[in-house]
Amino acid sequence: MGRIASIARRTFLIGSATVAGGVAFGVYKFVEGAPNPLESTGGHVSLNAFVVITEDGVKLVSPKAEMGQGVHTTWAALIAEELDVDWQDITVIHGPPAKAYYNSALFGMALPFTDYKVTSTQQALRKLAGNGAKLLSLQMTGGSTSMRDGFERMRLAGATAREALKRVAANRTGFKPNELETQQGTVIAPDGTVLPYAELAAAAAEIDPPKVTLRDPSSWRYLGKTLPRVDMEDKIMGAATFGIDVVLDGMKFASVRMSPRRQGMRRFDASVAKAMPDVDGVLDMGEGVAVIADNTWAAMQAVEAVDIDWMPAVYPETTAGLFEEIEAAFSAAPDTVGRDDGAVDDDHEGTELVAEYSVPFLAHATMEPMNATALYTENALSVWCGNQSPTAIQSACAAEVGLEPDQVTVTTTLMG
Repeated sequence: MGRIASIARRTFLIGSATVAGGVAFGVYKFVEGAPNPLESTGGHVSLNAFVVITEDGVKLVSPKAEMGQGVHTTWAALIAEELDVDWQDITVIHGPPAKAYYNSALFGMALPFTDYKVTSTQQALRKLAGNGAKLLSLQMTGGSTSMRDGFERMRLAGATAREALKRVAANRTGFKPNELETQQGTVIAPDGTVLPYAELAAAAAEIDPPKVTLRDPSSWRYLGKTLPRVDMEDKIMGAATFGIDVVLDGMKFASVRMSPRRQGMRRFDASVAKAMPDVDGVLDMGEGVAVIADNTWAAMQAVEAVDIDWMPAVYPETTAGLFEEIEAAFSAAPDTVGRDDGAVDDDHEGTELVAEYSVPFLAHATMEPMNATALYTENALSVWCGNQSPTAIQSACAAEVGLEPDQVTVTTTLMG
């Protein structure tokens, strides 16, 4: 991590992400129907959506959100296996909202196959159906699908880039591509000539991506092994950027208080809050209120001072009441079946053991404060936040302010 060069020198914009100028490679070149979100500027050429080779090394533009599960580490390893660069020398950044980043694995899981006994034919159908995700711009991190979605895709991206670079090196050295080796971000000729990837990248971008064969797992250096997280050092040193770390010049701060029962408000009285120091105003959010202030503390204190009469919940208000409804539901026909093998209703020899187990509800909540930062002008909106679906965030924000989605820039930060 310490050897990763910072984003500097020439810049080249990828939607909401700024990446050091270079050439992008990846498997998406072979998939038709979705535009490449990487825009070429000046002499910098983009082949596709995933890998950028720069003067400083390799940058992986990841469509998957890093939320502590380590996806940026595993995707860097996938690229490194085929591209012949050191895994720790790959810089990983979040990608912008784009159709090219569709989650084929997640979409393929919508087919009604039983996971624990999926056949090879069913798996092939899932893979085929997964291409439909690009029609919905289904860019999403979820369902434990990141490795399934990128396992082949990212290795092909690395292998395609490697072979394209070798072809350029072959033209320059006079050797055949299969006579060349690649190591640590360079192409090495039999006569000892060493050509860094950065010197070959621009020409490699002009070559049609060659067909490649993925390496045998026996040669893997990183996959299947324990690796430290690529984001570990920045997080330990406090240098990692989460949503709440984004601060813009002159920005205001807001604190939101929504219905604890998800049923909206009967009424609210914000007179006390509006009279508090540093408070700019109170907004009616329908199911709650937001206070805008000059600083976080003022916003948080004022929003708690708003007198709100919440509408009642439509579900039991206590845990005991919720469990009573769950227990009553056991007498009804099941609406889901986890497994359909075995013969649980048949008579069996032996002693029958009966026991009831229950656990309290688990709050599916974030460890960090839920937050976002937005900068709005008359014809553009920029949003910085941790999220699992940039395309959904882009569409929702565009609808809220009356803009087209392509007028909204979403920068995905780390999530905690």
